[in-house]
Amino acid sequence: MQKTKAVLKKPLLISIRHSGCDFELHYDQYGDKSRQTILFIHGAGLTHTFSHQYNLKDKFHIIVPHLSGCGFESHKDFNFDEALGDILHMIDGMDDEKIYLLGCSLGAELALAVICARPDRIKKAALLSPWVHHSKSFKKMILVIINVVFGFTKWKWAVYLSMKYWGLRKADRDDTIMSFKAMSRKNANAFITEWVEERHYENYKDLHTDMLVIYGDMEPRDIKKSADFLSSGNEDCVVERWRLSHHDLPMKRWRRLNKRLYEFFGAD
Repeated sequence: MQKTKAVLKKPLLISIRHSGCDFELHYDQYGDKSRQTILFIHGAGLTHTFSHQYNLKDKFHIIVPHLSGCGFESHKDFNFDEALGDILHMIDGMDDEKIYLLGCSLGAELALAVICARPDRIKKAALLSPWVHHSKSFKKMILVIINVVFGFTKWKWAVYLSMKYWGLRKADRDDTIMSFKAMSRKNANAFITEWVEERHYENYKDLHTDMLVIYGDMEPRDIKKSADFLSSGNEDCVVERWRLSHHDLPMKRWRRLNKRLYEFFGAD
């Protein structure tokens, strides 16, 4: 019997314009458009960071843009400011007066920058494992690890087992295998070197947006320092430190996380 070749499912396209140019951005969409929108900003390289949170579609309308360098945007070079611009212009084109935000890791940094750039458009935001405080030594170590393991992202079985461990849906596992195969080493490094800077959140202390920060007690020290900074910098930011949790909260702690997100975003 001939094996069926996995095909990356085609996401939707939206045309956006910024910096005087027209662009097309791929995104996934779940749930009823008439419901309150949550914009999911996924982590570095993993378009389906929130595979387990797609279940929130029973109460919300979910949009997941593919960041440059990931998924159907793998052909583009990742740049933090350009990725931020894509998301901002996507939000500007939405009918919703205000939306919810959910970001993880790199997506949490982008979410922070989005809140500060469009405070009038964000109703609530949940930031998971944000890395705002960057120590040079830890960043250098992460870059070394990435370049050592990068080759494994091209091995189908290695990616499959990793996604299986995280419990991703089969369709999302297949997507990830194809996406990782297309990912460049340049972008894998850029996900670490292109990070949020102070200029992106200069007005953070003046925001009046309900924010929830969640991180694991087994995450690197930089994540804890980032959470402490966000907590002390704005009285509307609530921080939760979850015991026996790592940097994969959306995948390994999804039951508790989904329940908390329903509570925070106010689903009936």
